[in-house]
Amino acid sequence: PFLCLKFVADPVRIWLWIDRGEFVADRGAALERGFDVLPGETDALRQARALRRTLPRSPHAPLAEFLPFLVRSGRLSEQLER
Repeated sequence: PFLCLKFVADPVRIWLWIDRGEFVADRGAALERGFDVLPGETDALRQARALRRTLPRSPHAPLAEFLPFLVRSGRLSEQLER
């Protein structure tokens, strides 16, 4: 489940750093900031935020739900090319 959380939070952190020059060290803060800068990804951000809250209870890893966001986060490469 932690890997699923990272599939969303880490690309958001990278996007903020590259596109906005913002360093966000905390994954939870990155998810919250993601709502402002990636409005088209609110579903994935909500799911990741909910998963983050349940991590202490060791929930099932919903990998299939988070892989689409990870694939879409390939937009980072376009930003790097610019």
